[in-house]
Amino acid sequence: MKRLFRMVILVAWLTTTGWLVRYEAYPHLFTKTVAGYQSMAFATAALSTELGATFLDIRQRNPAAIVSGFGGTLNPVLCLAFMLLSIMPFPTIFHVFYRQQGVMPAAQFQQMLRFATVWLIVLTAITTIVPLAIGRYSLSRREY
Repeated sequence: MKRLFRMVILVAWLTTTGWLVRYEAYPHLFTKTVAGYQSMAFATAALSTELGATFLDIRQRNPAAIVSGFGGTLNPVLCLAFMLLSIMPFPTIFHVFYRQQGVMPAAQFQQMLRFATVWLIVLTAITTIVPLAIGRYSLSRREY
């Protein structure tokens, strides 16, 4: 048991050390990555809030029935679609660049990376603002 604990501590230490070295080498990249993840978390939370407000059933007392309803089923599907649409441009660009290193110039790689970043910002903004507006409208129409 003591040996397992030491191995866990060693792996955690090595992981943290590698993370700190990467942070020291690329501090702006780390900040941008964390900001991207945070904005995507806000977008999925807004999407879940909108679906909860739109498909609200106050009379239902069973939580399992609420989750297995239409809004509960639609929520993971839309969240996964958002994640795929927001994440997939980046590995695709890196795969094409490193796979065809002699074919794609660095300027084109940087331009594609900027386009993917703008795509992420626009998609996240739309996925955050539009569902919250729809959810607010849906709640304002209801009579309690």
